[in-house]
Amino acid sequence: MRQVITLLFFFWSFSFVAHAHLGGSIAGTMLDSRNQQPLPNVLVTLQKPVKRVSTNVLGKYRFDNLPTGTCLVAISHKGIDVMHLVLR
Repeated sequence: MRQVITLLFFFWSFSFVAHAHLGGSIAGTMLDSRNQQPLPNVLVTLQKPVKRVSTNVLGKYRFDNLPTGTCLVAISHKGIDVMHLVLR
């Protein structure tokens, strides 16, 4: 399971695009660090505003129409500790 934690930290790709009139978006893909395969059912949670999505079978997730500014993100998956990230 330590490898999965490494995966979430090092292979978590995201993009944060802020547009003043449209809000922002966060999207990414979760991959297993052992074999580079997509990780489905990883729960990605925004703390403010509170929104949750699970990764699909391709390991992809997306949040749209977010307010601009700092986002607090929590990432969780069976058998690992929750990771918290701050995106600015």
